[in-house]
Amino acid sequence: MKTKMRQTPLALSLLFAVPGLVTADKLEYEYAAQFNCGANAQNPARIQAGEYSSVVRARNASSHDARVVASFAVTFPAEGDNPGAIAPGKVIGPVELSLEPGKAVSVGCGNLEELANLDGKQQYFAGVLTLLSDRRHNVFATYTVMKDGQSTGISVDRIPNSGEGNQGRDF
Repeated sequence: MKTKMRQTPLALSLLFAVPGLVTADKLEYEYAAQFNCGANAQNPARIQAGEYSSVVRARNASSHDARVVASFAVTFPAEGDNPGAIAPGKVIGPVELSLEPGKAVSVGCGNLEELANLDGKQQYFAGVLTLLSDRRHNVFATYTVMKDGQSTGISVDRIPNSGEGNQGRDF
């Protein structure tokens, strides 16, 4: 089976938005990682000025095919584009894919910018990527910051499972 990515129909999108309809017994593993993407020079009060990049990689650690449902909750800019507002942004997804045992997928700023339909209109955006799955995964996030063409920071973090499939272990 090939690894494939497809946009889910509107009906599944509505099911995903209502808690309990996508049941925990089917998608019991949950991984949530923050994202910061693009140049933030205009609003340093929100986050330090710099060029931000984030990428999350998830590898199917089980011996069976895994169903993965991904969504991205935008936290900046807020809906309505009110710069001073503390308000939620839009939710993108869900996007569903299948991963064979040992296969991995990578999601970066470019993927999320395309899915969010930002088309370069927004220099900086941030949010939370959530991966739900019926199988255990190894999930890592890499965060980099550049300022004046120089790297000012890099961080590689393991993203723990926070879903019901945790059972005393985080991976």
